[in-house]
Amino acid sequence: MNNWYTAISMDEPVLVDRDSSPTVVYVRKNIEQSTWVDHDGVEHVEYHYDECKIPKDIYTAIVATHQPQIDGLRSDLEYISMIIDGGTEDGGEETL
Repeated sequence: MNNWYTAISMDEPVLVDRDSSPTVVYVRKNIEQSTWVDHDGVEHVEYHYDECKIPKDIYTAIVATHQPQIDGLRSDLEYISMIIDGGTEDGGEETL
């Protein structure tokens, strides 16, 4: 079953939105930014993406079940970000 649908927003979406709804969590992927100019010559930005809604209780259960993997990915992303920013694990400098 495919629960994903296409969405469009004038505001940049977050990948996981736990705050806008009291009952569901919005999960988004394939976010693409596009611009267009209206008939008055004003440029607008909009975002096209795939989105699905997950009931908050189910989202909480998924996160709890997979917390070790999520923590590992978060740690990996933090490490990669540190390297990109010019640091290394031992506090030295590294250039990409």
